[in-house]
Parts: sequence; C-alpha cells; structure tokens
Amino acid sequence: MARKKEARVPAPAEVVIVALPRTVASTVTGPADIFSLSGVLWPMIHGRPAAPAFRVRIASLDGAPVTCLNGTRIMPDCAVAEVAAADLVVLSAADVATVPRAAAVLTPWLRRLHAAGATLASVCTGAFALAASGLLDGLRATTHWGFAEAFRAAHPHVHLTVEKLIVDEGRLVTGGGVHSYFDLCTFLVERFQGHAVATETARSLLLDMGRRSQMPYAALTPTSRHGDKAIAAVQELLEKNFQDPPDVEGVARACAMSPRTLARRFKRATGDTVHGYVQRVRIERAKELLVTTPEPVEQVALTVGYGDVTAFRKVFRSLAKVTPSDYRKTFSAAG
Repeated sequence: MARKKEARVPAPAEVVIVALPRTVASTVTGPADIFSLSGVLWPMIHGRPAAPAFRVRIASLDGAPVTCLNGTRIMPDCAVAEVAAADLVVLSAADVATVPRAAAVLTPWLRRLHAAGATLASVCTGAFALAASGLLDGLRATTHWGFAEAFRAAHPHVHLTVEKLIVDEGRLVTGGGVHSYFDLCTFLVERFQGHAVATETARSLLLDMGRRSQMPYAALTPTSRHGDKAIAAVQELLEKNFQDPPDVEGVARACAMSPRTLARRFKRATGDTVHGYVQRVRIERAKELLVTTPEPVEQVALTVGYGDVTAFRKVFRSLAKVTPSDYRKTFSAAG
C-alpha cells in the first residue's frame, strides 16, 4: 500500500514591516503579531509543534526608534538600507506630511526590492508612501477613505478605488483604513502560505475573513475643503434641503451660474453630480437614523426623502455596500 504523500509546507516568508515616522502603532505591531503568530498559535492551541510561516523584521528609515502618534516608541530591528532582500514589505500608516521626506529614502529601496521580486503592501495612508515611489502609476490602489481627496491630489496617475478595503495589483497590494491591516495581513498570509494557514491564523486570532469594502464605515459626502466657495455654498444648500432639493436649474439660479457651469464646477470640486451628491447626503442621514433610532427601514426611507423603499434600498446598497438592515446590525448599539 502506497504511503500517503505529506503536504509540502512552504518555507517561512521573509517579511519587513516599515515603521514610518509618526505612524499609527497598531499598523506596525498588528501586522507583526499576525505574521509572527501565523503557523504558531493554531498549532500551540492544538498541542502540535509550531511551523512559523513568516520571519518578521521591523525596519525604520534610519534604524532609529520611531515615536508613534500615540506616543509609543517602536524599536526597529534595522534600517531599511540594511534589508537587501525580502519576500514581502509592508508599509505602516503614514503621517502624510512626512511622506515627501520619507520617499527620498524609501523610493529607491522599494523599487529595487520590487524589481527583485518582492511584494509591496501598504496599510491605510502608507499608500501615499508607496505611490510616491511611482510604482502605482497607472494602477489601482486604496487608502483610508478620509484621505481620498488628498491622495487624488498628490497622486493623480493612480486610480484610487477608495470603496475597496483591499486592492490587489499582483505584487502591489494596498489596504484601506487603519484596521484594514487585519484583512490585508490575512489576505497576504493566504497568498504566501495558502488558504489553510490563513484560515487557522484568522480563527486563532478571532479575525474575520472576506471583508472587501470600507464603504460601510465611510462618510459618503465629500468635504467642502476644495476651495470653490460657490460650490461649498451649493453643498450647504443641498445638505439643508436634501429631502426635497431644488432642481439643477433652481440651484444654478440661486448661485448665479448657468446649469452647465454649475455641473462642471460641481463635478470638479466634489467628484459627483448634483443629483448624486443629494443621494449621498440622504444615505448618510439614513445611516445616522438606522444607528440612533428604532424607526423601521420604510420610515427611514420616507424621512430622508424616498417615497419608494425599494429605490431607497437599492441606492443604500449601491453606496454603502451593505443593506440598510445589515448596516443597523453592524453599527447600532441595539443591533
């Protein structure tokens, strides 16, 4: 009788987590925990020998300790210049103001490692540092939804798909907000070590798998920091009258523009049409009502200006990427 062939265990992958200046501490220590415990914690729970799936190092730009936004000091293992090769590089969340300085050190290093075959990944605003290398030009990426406008302004050649929690461009992978590192790391564990190890890691650390959108968490309406005062006034008008807004012609008259000029300037400033903006305002208000009141979904739809609950559900799901009921379950204290 032929002996059953044992499954081949992949060799541990070399991971470097880059602690950027003034980073969010958990975007360094969290990935370090997930990768370090992958292939370790699950066997430990079951009384089996550990089979570490990754070898993890933390690097800073110059090898010096990094003081995080919360005051925590992280002691790195090395400077990035000391890392000649790696299978995976993960950039922590960045203080966006420090990225131009950091890019001077990071860009040649990232490009060299990527050319040698490394996968590069970023957590949250770490995408700014990855994009500064030029490697994301012409490709898709994501970052924290609250920094979408700043990212588009800084990196117009990158196709930002901020609704995505993870964007996979082969050996360039970006994650959304701060705690998307849970999802990004389990995604990367699966890529390097297979589905079984990723599932075991997620189960042992009580992590959800399969989240792919950050839109349930995002504020849907753009800010008015775009600098066009007339359009900011239009946004304020729409936000005050979202249940029964004036038509485009009425809005144009109110701000002394032609409808065509209004449409062009509004789109340039907010990234949306006037009609689309009203829908976003309505759904944002609906999200608030779903979390803070016991009103049934049908009443919430009426309150925010939808006479047809089916249409409301369709628009809500399109923008928030979940149903109204699921949104309430996730975010309501009584959910």
